Amino acid sequence: NYIQEALKRIDQMTDREKYRTRGIYCLITRNFKKAIEEYGALLKEFPGDYVAHANLALANFFARNMPQALEEGRLDIRFSPQSVTSRFNMTWYALAAGDYQTVEQEARTIWGIQPDHTEVFVTFALSQLAQGRLPQTVEAYQKLETLGTFGASVGATGLADLAVYEGRLKDAVSILEKGIAFDQKNNWAYNAADKDMMLAQILFTQGKKEQALQAVDRALQTGKNNEVLFSAAQLYLEAGQLDKARALAGELNKKIEPEPLV
Repeated sequence: NYIQEALKRIDQMTDREKYRTRGIYCLITRNFKKAIEEYGALLKEFPGDYVAHANLALANFFARNMPQALEEGRLDIRFSPQSVTSRFNMTWYALAAGDYQTVEQEARTIWGIQPDHTEVFVTFALSQLAQGRLPQTVEAYQKLETLGTFGASVGATGLADLAVYEGRLKDAVSILEKGIAFDQKNNWAYNAADKDMMLAQILFTQGKKEQALQAVDRALQTGKNNEVLFSAAQLYLEAGQLDKARALAGELNKKIEPEPLV
């Protein structure tokens, strides 16, 4: 609402303010191609507005232009070397671009500034997994589990994911069932829904169709974020429940963001 009110008054702004306002509006509405254009034009006209690099990196990341996101992320850190947020975002850009050395470097820098930073354990663990370093992956997720309830929740998801990766489906089911109970107890609805969908996919793979569908139903009752809606629709489709799949597709089509409409 505020950004729409700002847009109504855009003629009263300076050129720099116009670029920034339109840029943030495009990010909010997930029109990433247009956001890149706005922030690119801003930097071309006002090269000293280095804060734009952070938003350009984010826009390129969501637009799936990973090399450019990584480049803009480096520029963001160059101007904001003490920003933990910038460095954490950089780990995602580097991970997506396959630059695992940078992920590790930035993770260790973050821990030097903020030793209990939880989220960076995820990107660090994934970088280790991508390099086939399974013991280091386990170690990272287990360390994450010790860092409060959020860390415990996310760490369990990571360990379950690793178990699936290694084909240990029974272990994955056990981890997820315990994790779902933990998330519900601690009001982590998003994480509980995510785990239920993971559980549903595993159960369906094992041929346990009814149990899988029960897990999908629980996930949708817990949280209807875009990821859950999409994954649930996919599983309903595979299970032959076309009406339910169409209903969820209809919910996604009501979203204002371009991505869920695809």
